[in-house]
Amino acid sequence: MGVGVGLALLNINVGLLSLVPAYKRGKAIGMLTSSYFFGQFFSPILCEPIVAEVGVQGLFFIISLGCLAIAGGIYIFTVIKKASKAKV
Repeated sequence: MGVGVGLALLNINVGLLSLVPAYKRGKAIGMLTSSYFFGQFFSPILCEPIVAEVGVQGLFFIISLGCLAIAGGIYIFTVIKKASKAKV
């Protein structure tokens, strides 16, 4: 994985722990660690058929479109939520 991923994981852990109350930190770190390992387990199972069909570049394109769609949905949801609070 390399040094970059190791440093990123540490910074993500620190960022998460700074946001979570002390009594929920164990559960939060457990869920974060589980998500790391679930991702490592399911990645080959989910991505290999896509790579076989469209190649690695196609997989990255599909994943980037999915991330853009999720980010756009979150943005739209937050704008609508702020607009509804402003009306009240």
